[in-house]
Amino acid sequence: MPMDDGSEMPMDDGAGMPMDDGAGMLMDDGAGAVEEDEIFTIPVEFKISGGYLDYLTFRFRLSNWEKAVNVEKETITAGQGRYKGVVTVAGSFRVVQKMKVKREF
Repeated sequence: MPMDDGSEMPMDDGAGMPMDDGAGMLMDDGAGAVEEDEIFTIPVEFKISGGYLDYLTFRFRLSNWEKAVNVEKETITAGQGRYKGVVTVAGSFRVVQKMKVKREF
């Protein structure tokens, strides 16, 4: 490929695997192994019972976790009569984690 100064820019012969270009896709370690980004999701079902402040604390701690958490379903039930002031929360969420995985080829 000609450059502005008239010299030729060397082209890749395609023999090597692509290196990480900052997008985090592939990285060849030269030994026949490729490191790729994989996204794992872990489904979690939960049921907690306590005061509404306890529930808010639970949600606050989820939001400050270093992993992504996707809440899929959540049902909040307020206590009646003798259990007034108590909430029961049931639901499910998924923990999403991006990890580097080394693959042999």
